[in-house]
Amino acid sequence: MRSQIAELPDSKEKMLVLLIDVLGYIGMALLLLSFALLTLKKLRADDWRYPLMNLVGAAFVAVNVGYYGSVPAAILNTAWFVIGVVGFVNARRRSSADRAGVEGSVSEG
Repeated sequence: MRSQIAELPDSKEKMLVLLIDVLGYIGMALLLLSFALLTLKKLRADDWRYPLMNLVGAAFVAVNVGYYGSVPAAILNTAWFVIGVVGFVNARRRSSADRAGVEGSVSEG
């Protein structure tokens, strides 16, 4: 990575490559962390944080692999992102519905 950045002609392009590399590493870390937390039962799949970590991680990795021209990995991470968005929206809806149910039962009692 360092040799690629050092060979770039201007500082704007160097900063772009550095940003894309950092996004890739952050995205990879988020995807691995979400999977590890789920596997270790520290996080549930229906918890809104799980799909959020997946959608942000997948988006960051998709930017990275798209920039470097890895079409299969870009497609995979774009699909992972879309699935993460659907999961996040559904988890937030369930969370809101659960809160409304609890508030409704408290006001009825």
